[in-house]
Amino acid sequence: MSQRIQTQGKFLVLKYDGHSVLISKPESYEKLVELAKDVFLSTDYYRNKTTFHFSTTEVDCCSGEYVVVRPCAWDAISPLLRVLHVTNEMPKAKN
Repeated sequence: MSQRIQTQGKFLVLKYDGHSVLISKPESYEKLVELAKDVFLSTDYYRNKTTFHFSTTEVDCCSGEYVVVRPCAWDAISPLLRVLHVTNEMPKAKN
């Protein structure tokens, strides 16, 4: 019998450049940025010069499209998230 770990919103998968990493869900957007840079960027040079954007398709209002999660939405939306896609560029909306 397979046992599954019940995460109950405590964890988050970050996907970046072909890599997926399971992390404890950070309490703030600022901590999310810091953690993503620690996990995915190897040197301080890149950490200081890289701006990450986080997007999801998991929210009903997204209609299946990637929508950027902004700092002002983090507190409200973070309990609902399981996966965030991390990019260096702002995702473009489909026409």
